Amino acid sequence: MFGLDGPDTINALDDGPDTSHCGAGTDVAQTDVAQIETVSGCESTDSATETEITLKPERRITTRQARFRFQSPTAGATGFECSLDGAVFTPCASPQVVRNLPPGSHRFAVRAIDADGDADISPAKAAFKRVKK
Repeated sequence: MFGLDGPDTINALDDGPDTSHCGAGTDVAQTDVAQIETVSGCESTDSATETEITLKPERRITTRQARFRFQSPTAGATGFECSLDGAVFTPCASPQVVRNLPPGSHRFAVRAIDADGDADISPAKAAFKRVKK
């Protein structure tokens, strides 16, 4: 599995509505987390955890491994989950070294997890290609 070992688990978003609290106790239901819009004076209960990749391989590499560093600028992030080539996200830490890469195109994704177990809904991604020497 290209060096990303860990339990096969994933924290999925539930299908229920998320609620924003606006003004004097008024609740506004949001049915699609991806479409939540910022409204002046409103505060969403949805996780706002963010993730960024600070070190990634060049677009083309000749080695069988790739090294990544990542972080969350969001206060309250307690961990990370990584995925390579669309595999299930598994717990990981920075720096992450992906080993035994076969030749071809690859995509690495990482998402921060907050104290409630909520994952960044827009993982940071890096694409690269391993070519033979």
